[in-house]
Amino acid sequence: MVAAEREARFLEQPGGNPEPPGLKISDDLQVAAKVLESGSAYALALHLNIQQFGKAVDDQAANRAMREKLDAQAQTLNAQAKTISELQDECAAMKKKIAELETQLARIIATGGGARSQAEVA
Repeated sequence: MVAAEREARFLEQPGGNPEPPGLKISDDLQVAAKVLESGSAYALALHLNIQQFGKAVDDQAANRAMREKLDAQAQTLNAQAKTISELQDECAAMKKKIAELETQLARIIATGGGARSQAEVA
C-alpha cells in the first residue's frame, strides 16, 4: 500500500520528479542495460515495455497540452458568449428606443407638426 501511495504521489506531479524517493535511476539504467544486452526473452519484453511507456509519456504530455488548449478555448467561448449576451441586450434596448421614437414621430405627424417639417424640407 505504501508503494502504491508513493507511486500515486509521483504520478500526480506535473512532469514528475527526476528521481522519486526510493528510486535510483542510475541503478535502474544499469539493470535495464544488463537485461537489454542479454539477448533473452526478457530483453525483448523490456524493450517493448520501454517503447510503450515512452509512447504513454508522450501521449500524457500531448493530452496535458490539449487540455490546456481546450481550457483556453472554453474561456474564449465564455467571453464571446458574454459579449453576445451584452450585444443582444443592447439591440433590445435600441429596438425599444426605435419603437418609442416611431410612436413620437407618429404623434407629431398626427398633430400636423410633421407637415410643416415636410414643407420646410421641400
